[in-house]
Parts: sequence; C-alpha cells; structure tokens
Amino acid sequence: FIGIALANNLNPYKREIYPIPFWNSKLGKNDMQPVTAYTVYLQKAQASGKLDGWDTEIFEDDNGKVSGGKITIHRKDWNNPFVWEVTRDEIVQCKKD
Repeated sequence: FIGIALANNLNPYKREIYPIPFWNSKLGKNDMQPVTAYTVYLQKAQASGKLDGWDTEIFEDDNGKVSGGKITIHRKDWNNPFVWEVTRDEIVQCKKD
C-alpha cells in the first residue's frame, strides 16, 4: 500500500489514498485494495483546465434502497461526456463469498 502511494505521489495522511479491505475468495483470506480519493481526481481535472463540470445520479430500487449510481463528466475538449455507472453489488461486499 505504501509503495503504491509513494509511486503515485499520494499521501494517506492527507486522505489521498485509502486501503479498502475485502474478502478475496480466490486466496481464501482478507485482502486490501488501494483506492485513490475522488478529491485527487477532481484536483487533477481542475488543474488541467479542461473540466467543464459533472453530474451525479443515485439509483434506488422500489424499496428506496440504493441500487447504484452514475457520474457524467464534461470536458471542454470533448464533444461527448464520459459516463460511468456502477451497481451497488460492485461497491458493497456484504458476505465473504
């Protein structure tokens, strides 16, 4: 984790990178995934001078439970925005398997 942070010039004490624990079913043990803070991406995008805004959307199921989300990023030098969607299952691990 520290090696990845150093290689990417990210400071965990400034909350620029996080160690996210998860169950690795292939290894049969707990593991860790380094995740870069969204603020790092925003800072880099703003520093580029090409950021033209973004929109976010949260999806809910019929019971009002969060089921996913979407982000749309607009750049001044792109004709079409970048759109990314995730489901809740992609980001929340509730059981080991």
